[in-house]
Amino acid sequence: MSAGRWAVAALVLGIAQLPIRAAADLQVPSTGDSRQVASSRIDGCEAALEWRAAEPALVRYRNDCEQAVADKAQLLASMLHEFAPDPAARAGLQTLFVGRMVLTFPELAQRVALAAARRSDWEPARVWRDVHYANRFYVQVGGQPWLFPELQTALAPLGYSVSLTTAEKVLAGRPRETPFEGWLLAQGVGPRERVPFDAMVWFRLEYRGTGDGAAER
Repeated sequence: MSAGRWAVAALVLGIAQLPIRAAADLQVPSTGDSRQVASSRIDGCEAALEWRAAEPALVRYRNDCEQAVADKAQLLASMLHEFAPDPAARAGLQTLFVGRMVLTFPELAQRVALAAARRSDWEPARVWRDVHYANRFYVQVGGQPWLFPELQTALAPLGYSVSLTTAEKVLAGRPRETPFEGWLLAQGVGPRERVPFDAMVWFRLEYRGTGDGAAER
């Protein structure tokens, strides 16, 4: 493991696997056969997971609330459990879409930004002239599973393995242009360095089963 990877990995250690638990105010209203939404309110803020019949293998997660990444991941797991309580349904859900990484999972966005800053092959000037480079690089860096262990840990009891497979609309900027300027500077990122701090992302949900069936009941 490189020194840069150690620097980021040190920030994400000590995460224990937790059982799936239902959110206290989780709502799953009936919206018909074409659309389903699970939502939960956190201190006046609403988090939601949406499924649409037009894209039956995909779910959309939005959570702009003030929560730690582990709590957001556990809430996502609770919502997925409501949508797909049995193995057949879970196998049918294959993609998790997050429209703004920096809003739904800001800690993960921070880690990707720092990991990119530590890499010698990161070329921020290319982001504006080569959108494909920015998208590929974000997946290459952010797709490393050790950067998002909270998602792996939260969804494992449901039988899912998680991987980041696609990114679009990558935003890059100096620390002062990001929501976590102080954090980046404290990690040694220069004030004039540009880092990728946000993107639309798609995670692959690979259903592998739970083995003991504990999460299926």
